[in-house]
Amino acid sequence: MAGVARNATDICAATGSALASDRQSAPAAAAWCVYMLACRNGSLYTGISNDVLARYAAHCSGKGARYTRAHPPQQLLAVLHCANRSEASKLEAQIKKLKRPAKLAWCAQNAWTPVA
Repeated sequence: MAGVARNATDICAATGSALASDRQSAPAAAAWCVYMLACRNGSLYTGISNDVLARYAAHCSGKGARYTRAHPPQQLLAVLHCANRSEASKLEAQIKKLKRPAKLAWCAQNAWTPVA
């Protein structure tokens, strides 16, 4: 796999070693981030993690949040680095209160593009 894939099929199909090699393109290790996923049913899922690619792989494999087990992710849309876990949690709570158009606008401002 060249670079980091943006869709669930590519990342979920990757082996643990392939995914680990892609982490060099991931957000900085141990930096807390807020991320947003597009799910197969068209919904949006927002979460926090200090290893976004590993968390995304967990969501894809059915070992992530209960919501993503029922509504598997299709694409990683946005990632925003935060100063610490507290800031990430507060931002996540604010984003979850937004209506869909505002969430999509947030995604446009914080779009995640993999480093090739």
